[in-house]
Amino acid sequence: MIIAREKLGAENREYIELAEKFVKEFRNVVELKNDKRVVNRFIEYAQAQSNPLLVYDYMDENGIGKSPYFLYYIMARKFEKKEQLYLALDTFREGLKINEIKDNLLEDLIQFKDRIKRRIEKNNAEVKSVKTKRKHVDRKENIEQELNEV
Repeated sequence: MIIAREKLGAENREYIELAEKFVKEFRNVVELKNDKRVVNRFIEYAQAQSNPLLVYDYMDENGIGKSPYFLYYIMARKFEKKEQLYLALDTFREGLKINEIKDNLLEDLIQFKDRIKRRIEKNNAEVKSVKTKRKHVDRKENIEQELNEV
């Protein structure tokens, strides 16, 4: 799956079909319901759907990703998908208070911060007018400051 994602790209239709086959094949394997690799494929599959919340609801109903780690991880990804970046950041912060999941969640927080910084840089490059740019820079500085405080 990882090689396919790198070759095809996560947005590619072929990759999405492959992810769907993977999800269907492993959705009932009890030993893998809290395996990060499996949960990540479910999340990637969900993000490729027009209504990802249906996949997240399915995961919740079937006990996929139900460890405390995944509860925080999936919730943060949901907020990120909805562009509620402060809520995603707060979710990571709350999860970091739990010692058993701190190391794994810290790695995911670093990846989240990198994604947000790339998004901010991309948006910065696309800003055209001075007035819009000032408003955008203010928002950018706020989220960057929040990210650096974690």
